[in-house]
Amino acid sequence: MSNVWERFTKTIREDMEKLSGTSVKEAVKAQSNEQEKKAGKIDRQLREQKQLIRQFEKEKDEVDVMIASRKRQLHLAKEEGEEKLAEFAEKDLAAYEKQGERLERMIHAAKEQQMELEHMFQEMTHQLKERKLEQLEIQGKEKAASLRQEMRAMNAGKEAPAAPEAESPGDMHDLERQLLLLEKRHAPKENPADYMK
Repeated sequence: MSNVWERFTKTIREDMEKLSGTSVKEAVKAQSNEQEKKAGKIDRQLREQKQLIRQFEKEKDEVDVMIASRKRQLHLAKEEGEEKLAEFAEKDLAAYEKQGERLERMIHAAKEQQMELEHMFQEMTHQLKERKLEQLEIQGKEKAASLRQEMRAMNAGKEAPAAPEAESPGDMHDLERQLLLLEKRHAPKENPADYMK
């Protein structure tokens, strides 16, 4: 029954392959390769996202340096009674502090997004690995079914073996000839004349 089922599924598969122009295995392999390429592209984009976070942090460091510098300059300008310089330093300080707060929010948001994206990417790679393992499992089962079918066909052929062709003495190797002679000598003899051979 399973042999009939295997032949039926093989026939259906072959018909589908003829209709589609590609084999199912090739289509699955192509889809798997495409998904791996997309995963590689997403991985590169995640690394670029990390690079962007580093860029934000670098900008924030530079702004922090400018804030510290302007605070010191504002303090010196007030001590020296330089009103215009103090006013300029105060406005510039406010602008840098605003930029610093904005960069802090951007860094925090980008890190949260990065964490979420990395978790999603990790899940995606596990799913891709699962699909690949399923594909390998299916290939293994198909190969086993094919081998099983071949062996059954060979065993069915054994039930009615074809008569072996007699080898001419010239075709036999010397050791094979000696083994045949040994076998003849030890075979049960019914006729006394058989011992003479």
